Amino acid sequence: MDRDDTVQSVQRALRVLERLSRQPVVSLAKLHGSTGLPKATLSRLLGTLVAEGYVRRVSHAEGYALTSKVLHLSAAIRQSDRLVELALPFLEAFTHEHQWPIGLATREGDAMRIRATTQGISPHGFGRDGLNQRYGILLSAMGWAYVSYCSADEREAIRRMTRSSGTGRAVAAANPARVNAKIEQTRRNGFAAVRLVPGNVYRRFAIPILAPTTTDHVLGVLLIRWFPSVMTTAQAVSRYLTPMYALAEKIAIAVQAGDRQDDLRIGSTAG
Repeated sequence: MDRDDTVQSVQRALRVLERLSRQPVVSLAKLHGSTGLPKATLSRLLGTLVAEGYVRRVSHAEGYALTSKVLHLSAAIRQSDRLVELALPFLEAFTHEHQWPIGLATREGDAMRIRATTQGISPHGFGRDGLNQRYGILLSAMGWAYVSYCSADEREAIRRMTRSSGTGRAVAAANPARVNAKIEQTRRNGFAAVRLVPGNVYRRFAIPILAPTTTDHVLGVLLIRWFPSVMTTAQAVSRYLTPMYALAEKIAIAVQAGDRQDDLRIGSTAG
């Protein structure tokens, strides 16, 4: 099979999955009518999808249905949404206790996106909160907190992605020697920080949220910021690093418990 045939087969399979997602059960005749694919082609595609576990044959008369395995295709998206949903009460409790705004960011390709922030309830909230904005992964404290603790394979993929698509500063930051040096510094300190940008009224540092059962699966990143006129970075780290790691652990455990509940629901549905 050449490349064009392979691409066409993938396109057809996706078309079938999209059609099946609209109804609980779809007959072969209806799939033929809605996709325009020959019945012989549909039979081959459905056979493959059944063998891979994404589709099940209900009966000859009724047709085919998706299985719960298709939910695994959206695992990264669901995990990110679940992370934000479960983390918010913990983030708010942290800010109520410690006053300073704290944010949660997740990775999107070669950038980090702030998915949640408590600036709105912080007495020290000021200026833009950065919510939903993307920040270069090798140009931000939150990015370095992520890169320094993710797997080696993921780190290398990020570095290559940055070198091929980034700006001059990002490309320079992706130099292997610089990456390794920054990672060593971050892991030695237990947090990531970057040089203060001129005109920025805040200073900040970030830590990873690590999945409880692994050492290199980063769920997201926590970022705290403060006024440099109030305290130095050393003072901020001394006061808030330990509470932030406790916060990260609570969030990770909550996500793990939520995932277990999802697995139980999926298992009962499949059975």
